[in-house]
Amino acid sequence: MARWIATLSTIAALLCVGDVLAGSPSSAGLGAELRLAAGPQSPAPAPPSKTGSTGDETGYRTLVQAGSEASLETHDGVVVLDLPRPAPNPGPQPDIAITEAARGPDLSAVAGQIGLRGYDTTAGEPCRIDWIVRCAWVPAGLAQTITEALRDAGAEPSRHEAPYFYLSRFGPADRLVISRSAPFGNGTFTILSAFADRDGRIGSLVAIPVSRADHGFDTGDTDANVAVLAAGQDEDGAIYLTIDTPTRCADRARKAGLVIKTDVDVAAVEWVGPFNVSDTNVVARDGRIYTASGGSCEKDYLYELDAATGAVTGRNVLPTSADFLVDAGDHLLLDLYEGAMAFAFP
Repeated sequence: MARWIATLSTIAALLCVGDVLAGSPSSAGLGAELRLAAGPQSPAPAPPSKTGSTGDETGYRTLVQAGSEASLETHDGVVVLDLPRPAPNPGPQPDIAITEAARGPDLSAVAGQIGLRGYDTTAGEPCRIDWIVRCAWVPAGLAQTITEALRDAGAEPSRHEAPYFYLSRFGPADRLVISRSAPFGNGTFTILSAFADRDGRIGSLVAIPVSRADHGFDTGDTDANVAVLAAGQDEDGAIYLTIDTPTRCADRARKAGLVIKTDVDVAAVEWVGPFNVSDTNVVARDGRIYTASGGSCEKDYLYELDAATGAVTGRNVLPTSADFLVDAGDHLLLDLYEGAMAFAFP
């Protein structure tokens, strides 16, 4: 995923003690509204729930114990999404009709250049739970809720061992998706994800079966892990999920990086985009979806997709891979592996 799991310097630049960075050179002239890494603008999470620790087969317990080898298609309480076969990446496309507005060493510098106020850089930043301290947006209480619930259900998320659990925040209600990674192995696997409220309480479980034979999906490495890395939501309530592997430079070309559009309940797939268009979150605006893909051994692009069909309508070359995208009103911000950029919408 665009090497975000190793970007200590980039993430460190976003961390701050309070909700607002004031008085620093990068925020000079912007006032006290500039938000750098305040996290969700919502009340502190409730104390850790014991979901999954009572012996039932719901919530965290199913997320931890089911795994990719279980027959999730018939598992009670699990919604199974049937993916259509993705199209190949369409290759060269026209430039996206957006204008580069700024470049800088980090998001705060870019915001300073364009006079941006009142944005939250962390809405789309994805995390891996065993490295949750690197995630700028995750409050300590929420981190405790999720890690303790996983431990109660039989996982130890601090060991940096597979299966990994990925966390993303999306939508106006600060909903969460917690996705258990699945090994690519022989090319047939099922990704299991839990959808939770902002306090970490699981409301639904969704399984996505994927295979090399049926979908053409290929990580390029049999040892790779695959997960729902990020989620987003548009103004109509539709949900967008990114399925990818963080693995790059394998012995075969990667055919992954999918964006899936579902209904608001994540119960039915509306479309799946072409391969290799997303290893980040997405930003939805005016009937278009913006996302990015790239990384080591691959070219780096910002993509624009038609929100109605998933077809690619444009792409821009990036100077380096994108870690995540930020919806900042009239601007689209990109936190890059090296530096940051801002684009202005027409």
